[in-house]
Formats: sequence, C-alpha cells, structure tokens
Amino acid sequence: MIRASKARPEDAFELQLREEDSKEVSPGWREGLAVAILTGEGVAYRDEQGTLVALFGVTAFEQEVSPWLLCSPIVQRHQATVWRRAKHLVKQLKQTSAGRLVFNYIPKDSHRNRAFVLALGFRILPSPRDGFDLFYLPHV
Repeated sequence: MIRASKARPEDAFELQLREEDSKEVSPGWREGLAVAILTGEGVAYRDEQGTLVALFGVTAFEQEVSPWLLCSPIVQRHQATVWRRAKHLVKQLKQTSAGRLVFNYIPKDSHRNRAFVLALGFRILPSPRDGFDLFYLPHV
C-alpha cells in the first residue's frame, strides 16, 4: 500500500541523498526542491514501511507553473498506485495552467527522474550547457 501525504522540505534530502542523484550537480537540486515544497503544493508517496519512494508537485507563479519531482525505484506492486496518482496531478495541471508555461529543469544524470517525467507526458528539451535539461508540458 502506498500512502500519499503532504510533502515536507526534508523529504527532498531524505530521498535524494540515498539515490542516484547524489552527484556533483545534486546539492542545488535538493535545495531547490526543498524550496519548491515550501512554496507549492506537493505530495510525498511512502510505502507500508514508511519509506519515501516519490515526491511530486507544482509551484505556481503568475506567468508560469513549475512542476517538480524526485523518485526512488518503486517496487512493482506500488507502481500502478504512484503512476495513477501522479498522472491525476498532471491532468489537473493541464486543466489549470491554460496560458502559462509549465516547465522546470532536470539533471542530465538523473535517469530515473527523466523516465518518470517522460512517462507522465512531459517532454525534455536538451540543453547545451552542463548539468540540466529543460522539461516541459506541451500545450494540448
């Protein structure tokens, strides 16, 4: 069983420090995610042991909306629940973001998180600079 609860800033550090993204580019990413959790709406997904497996949410500004996420390997039996809930959030995001850009940056070396945003319907625009690419929600 997966429980969804309000995300807390320390969740970003808990999840990322134990995962693949704890590389050179990550401290700023973790801090940015913690700030996003403080200023936006976010959900933390935990398994039955209380282990954090994913964070997903948005921070809305006047002209843009910044989605953010971080995920751990999600065991097979929990994947459907996490995907269903995350896709529901993306559907709501599409409905409420009319006329605003929906984008954020994602580390180039974050394979799991890149797969997650692609599966949710975002697109990734490669950047020529080191560190990050842009992911965005195409307008429908």
